[in-house]
Amino acid sequence: MQVFRTYFKLLKSQLVSIIMYAIVFLTITIAISIAIIGSDEGDFRIKEAPIAVVNRDGENAFIEGLFEYLDQYVQYVDIEDKEEARKDALFFRKVLYIMIIPEGFTEDFLAGKEVAIQKETVPD
Repeated sequence: MQVFRTYFKLLKSQLVSIIMYAIVFLTITIAISIAIIGSDEGDFRIKEAPIAVVNRDGENAFIEGLFEYLDQYVQYVDIEDKEEARKDALFFRKVLYIMIIPEGFTEDFLAGKEVAIQKETVPD
């Protein structure tokens, strides 16, 4: 019992310091909480990657549907259909991905054949 009495006597004598530390701690905690709540960095957002599309198959409903689907995930960048222009766009980071749709892609896909979209990407 004597230990508890001594503990409370010491607590009373240092009460001002304890209250001051508590106020500083709460102030810092509230400031950090407000800063975290105010920032939107924690929210998930889809970052639209810049890509170029080289469509050698022609315009049709299938390809347009693919482009409409990708539209919510990518930002289209126009480049020429020349190898030099594509390499320059990748090198200078105008695009991160180049999608090349080969001729006959739609017919082969709808016929059930195995098809592949050619791609060129930025290294790393």
